[in-house]
Amino acid sequence: MTTDPYITPPSRVVPAVDRAARMLAILEGERAPLSLSEIARRLDASKGTVRDILETLRHHGLVDRDEDSKLYELGGRLIALGARARARLGVADAARPYLAALAEATMEVAVLLAMRDGRLVVVETAEPSKRALPMAVHATPGASIPLLAGACGKVVRAFAPEVAQDDDEELSAGELAEIRNAGYALDDEEYLEGIRGVSAPVFDATAAVSALVLVSGLSASLTLDRLEGIAHETAAVARAISSALGAPTAASSALSPS
Repeated sequence: MTTDPYITPPSRVVPAVDRAARMLAILEGERAPLSLSEIARRLDASKGTVRDILETLRHHGLVDRDEDSKLYELGGRLIALGARARARLGVADAARPYLAALAEATMEVAVLLAMRDGRLVVVETAEPSKRALPMAVHATPGASIPLLAGACGKVVRAFAPEVAQDDDEELSAGELAEIRNAGYALDDEEYLEGIRGVSAPVFDATAAVSALVLVSGLSASLTLDRLEGIAHETAAVARAISSALGAPTAASSALSPS
């Protein structure tokens, strides 16, 4: 079984889970389905134990078994899981040209953030070649902000409520509906004094929120009369990135400005 050298092994490996992962790795490396006996031989495990794990994986769609030959192969659900993984890994590449265009159009920094470990992490940024003011907001890849901060936090609450845990500033149903209908959320110096922003969600091929687009600037530059127009541009960019990631039409349409 291959391992990622950048991932620290857990202090305690769960044997059944480890064997299940090794079974999937064995099936991944084969071009043809394998028998229970062959998988058990490669794992140096009893056929009874291997059968129980394989049938559990089959129950979850991760493994398939031909009823005639009784041979096992990778299951169809892995296709959807793989598509989602590829979308997350490729979202920065897909977003890069759109963020650059958005930064130029708004003369503000355009940022792509991903939800990781309960925070929002900057994974890509674009700076405009011209600024409205000599002073400006900057974003550094790898930096993070709280999951529910500012405009991004509103987007998380509206489009990914399942991850918005321990929300002390829960939005009303009306506010959430307004954000969903608009396809973006605004921050008028609510998270940081002197800073305004607008954020919109990016969907992946499974219609899940893959990332968030944020345009942020000093309130002296990102004035209220500019904010609404920039919000529509940000939503349009998020919609374009979602489309590039293969998001279903229904998910992308949630980003259409009202």
